[in-house]
Amino acid sequence: MTLDRDSGRQAAPRTLLRCGVVLLLFVSSSVPARTDDGRWKRLYEEAGRLLIDKRYAAADEKAREALVAAEQEFGPVHTRVGEVLYLMIAIKQAHGRPSDASELQALYRRMQSIEKATIGKHERVVSMRWSYGEPKRDWPMARHVILRFVAFPNHRIGIYSDDLGEYLEALGTEFVDVTFRLTYDKSSNTVVGTNCRAIGELTEWQQHYSYSGVSGDAKPSPWDDVVVK
Repeated sequence: MTLDRDSGRQAAPRTLLRCGVVLLLFVSSSVPARTDDGRWKRLYEEAGRLLIDKRYAAADEKAREALVAAEQEFGPVHTRVGEVLYLMIAIKQAHGRPSDASELQALYRRMQSIEKATIGKHERVVSMRWSYGEPKRDWPMARHVILRFVAFPNHRIGIYSDDLGEYLEALGTEFVDVTFRLTYDKSSNTVVGTNCRAIGELTEWQQHYSYSGVSGDAKPSPWDDVVVK
C-alpha cells in the first residue's frame, strides 16, 4: 500500500518545545492505537456511546461485559484490557456516585499495574538528512525544516522553527544524529509512539508546528526492527 500523509500538532507560537510527539497509549479511549475486530471492541464502543448519551448505568454494564470479553481474548494483562478499564473509570467519574469511590480506586490501581507491565520506553539515535521545505505565511520568521531518515527516506518529520535551521546550518553538513524516545506496547510487540528528544546536541528550539509524514510506501519503517522485551 502506498500513501502520502502528514500528521502533526500545532504548538503555542514561539515557545521552547521538543520535537513533535506522536503518542498513542491505551489510556486514550477516544482513538485506539490499533483496530481489533473482536467482541470486546463492539461492547467497548457501545459502552462509549452510552456514556456520551449519559446513560451511565447501561454504559457501566456494557463496559463490564467488554472487560470480560477483552480478558478472554487477550488475557488479564494487555493494553486492550487497560483501555476498557479506563472507560469504566470515565463512566464512574461522569456518574459521580460516592458509593463508587472504592471500586474507582481499584480500577485505577489495576489500570496502572497493566500500564506498568505493558508500556515501555526505549531511546534510539538515528542518522537523518535535513533540508528546507516551503515556508508558511502564518509564521514568516519560521523556517520549514525537514528531517528524513537516511535509511528510510520515505519517512520524514517536519518542524517550523525560528532557530532550528540556524543550528543545523552551523553544523556544516546535511546529516545530523537525532535521538528518539520510543513508546512500545509489550503485549502486542509494537511501537505506539515516538518523541524526538534531541537533534544533534540541541534539546530545545522555538517551534510553531511539527508533523510526521510518509511519501510512498509506509513499509519498511524506521522502527520495524525494534525488539520489545
